[in-house]
Amino acid sequence: MTKYAHISFGFMRPTYSPRCVFSEEHMDMYVDWLQNSCKMDSIQHANAPFPTAREFNAFIRAQGPRYPQAIQPCQHPRHPLDTSSTKYCPVCFFKMHVNYIKFIDVAWQKKGAPWVGNKADQAYTEMKHARSIARMVLANDMDFVESLAKRERDWNEHHPSHDTSKTYSYCRVLDMYHKWMDSKPAVPRNIRRPDRKITFKNDTPDFTVEKRRPPELWRRRSPHYTAGRHASPSTEGWEDTSGSSSYVSMLMQCKLYMVQSAEHMAETSSIPRNAIYVGLLGNYDHQAEIVAHIERMHQQASNPQGFVRGLKNSDAIFVLKREVEVHDSRKEITIADVRPVALEQDAGEPLRPSQWDVKSDPGDDEMDWE
Repeated sequence: MTKYAHISFGFMRPTYSPRCVFSEEHMDMYVDWLQNSCKMDSIQHANAPFPTAREFNAFIRAQGPRYPQAIQPCQHPRHPLDTSSTKYCPVCFFKMHVNYIKFIDVAWQKKGAPWVGNKADQAYTEMKHARSIARMVLANDMDFVESLAKRERDWNEHHPSHDTSKTYSYCRVLDMYHKWMDSKPAVPRNIRRPDRKITFKNDTPDFTVEKRRPPELWRRRSPHYTAGRHASPSTEGWEDTSGSSSYVSMLMQCKLYMVQSAEHMAETSSIPRNAIYVGLLGNYDHQAEIVAHIERMHQQASNPQGFVRGLKNSDAIFVLKREVEVHDSRKEITIADVRPVALEQDAGEPLRPSQWDVKSDPGDDEMDWE
């Protein structure tokens, strides 16, 4: 049975700069926020990490009342089983990610989406890819939400005297997700040329019926879904071999900080004062050594499942690196210690408010997506 734990939407990120979705003015604001709030002194437009849903929310929150779409820490009533979410309830987490998707959607549509044909440039392609990643992350998170919602329903059955209908629970998140998916307008089909037609013998079976059903009926989570002839015969479904649940793929999205002294490695609630940001782990030359170190930690952990859950909630990695001098003036890199951490715990406050003048006018405000 899945352990009831805190679900945090949106840890995956594209590996390119977010300049494709931000205007020039907002990119300046974002880089300023990273430099002042996240101790990324060396960050510039070209190497700024693409924000995750939680980081994007922290960024727009730091701009003060300018963006009312920002989700604020809440005191919404939680389900009795939910003892993990403190600053944000599950519903606010979901809204946070939907806002993030909507922001990318608006930027993509301003580039002429969804149909631009051969006019698609690099920015359009990156926007489309970022949009796919944001939606994929939310869809993958729903697997976990479903298991937690089931536990809530089981708890409700065993505690009929407790009224949980007004709680901001994972059951409510699941209902909101279904309504959000069903509310998508149908995309009109632009027929550029007549369909080609072929004929078959009268006794030829027609296997095209499934292809004619609307997109919402292909979603396995939809209450209207009916399994097709290629569906898994088992109620557990096909085995997931995509690697989407691998913690290594999650680690590659983490921000990497080099810590200069061992005593600062114990600090996990904020970035150590002498830490240096070097980029995402996926772009680091010695990522294999760091992953190997974490895998050894996993093997030695007293609670391997809890260790992996912690890794999947991590958004940064602190590394204590030692450089050992060897012959021919070459240096052998030795990883002394590695510490995966969650800096945006519970999608919490930014480390330090942005120093940007929130009263200034950035011009064409692409972040006004409402």
